[in-house]
Amino acid sequence: MTDSVLDSPTYTDILNDGDTATLLSEWLDISYVTEYSKYWEKLVAQNDLDSTQKYIDDFIEMVKKIETENGTTVNVVYCLYIF
Repeated sequence: MTDSVLDSPTYTDILNDGDTATLLSEWLDISYVTEYSKYWEKLVAQNDLDSTQKYIDDFIEMVKKIETENGTTVNVVYCLYIF
């Protein structure tokens, strides 16, 4: 998704540029800026949750509920791909 002109962004670039389309377009192909911005908004929204609540914990609770209510074992491979 990078623009192939500059080196890959650093972790600091990603954190600093994530919420500004103009800054993103300096290292991200312009056709991906909108898509990237949607992921960025989800990442930032997780920070708004109570510090004791995380999406992964909600996911685990959902699996437990499915198992309890259906009497089955859920086999899950969950791959986190934040960006």
